[in-house]
Amino acid sequence: MPLQKRARQNPRSPPLRFFHTLCYPMLMREYPWHQRKALLKHHRWFSNLVDFHAITKAWMQENKIDPTGASYLTEDLKMLESQSDVRLEQLLDDTAPEDLLARLEAAVLGAQTWAYRNLFSRLNSGKEAAQGADALRSVLEQTTWKQGKHLAEGRWNRIRPESRNDLRAIFLTLIDSPVALSFGENAFLLKRGLPDSVDFEFRACPHRLMITEDSREQDALCSLQSAWIRGYLYGMNNLAQLEYTPAKGPESCCSHHWNFGTHGSVGPVV
Repeated sequence: MPLQKRARQNPRSPPLRFFHTLCYPMLMREYPWHQRKALLKHHRWFSNLVDFHAITKAWMQENKIDPTGASYLTEDLKMLESQSDVRLEQLLDDTAPEDLLARLEAAVLGAQTWAYRNLFSRLNSGKEAAQGADALRSVLEQTTWKQGKHLAEGRWNRIRPESRNDLRAIFLTLIDSPVALSFGENAFLLKRGLPDSVDFEFRACPHRLMITEDSREQDALCSLQSAWIRGYLYGMNNLAQLEYTPAKGPESCCSHHWNFGTHGSVGPVV
């Protein structure tokens, strides 16, 4: 007898009784009526936002900044910082996942700007301030570079050696990375792609996002994100080199040129 007909005759037949007593409560516990279900693309976006915020957290930890009470701490970001292994499901509410992630993206971008300003505002004035600023920039660049290298080594530790030796393949992995944010493949405009040479525009950089109106902050934050990409590239192939050209105006884009220098594309990788 078809299941539907049998169910009409006996609503508590074994298959339906099993569903009502076991499966239905489990489904309701995992996906309440008011909660939107996240798709794979949402989980990838969330993972990249967590890793992007890890850059800012590394800055603050390295320089001993206490973010408690900071203006950038939204409710979503508080949840993200309160647990080291927070999952997207724990943040979902009655809004669409895209809306939640857009709010979270704005929050992590704002947090990075806040951290940068806070770090430099603590410097003294005068000649010592200039020396301190240079030292701080060096620390931030090294910290950011390490974050990029660490992520590349963790995410792509199983990538084939032939892919590591092809800059086009490495470029494709960058599309799904923290600095791409919600732009994905639109974060980068590939202008030239060869196995040993890649040129592209970085269209998700702070200059284009306008997360701050201060052009000097835009330059500094963009340079630091390029340091992250440099570390990422090194983590994929330690012979690859990056040349960075900053944007020259609000309508222009930062440019990156990757190559293997005088080493060629074949050699040891990290």
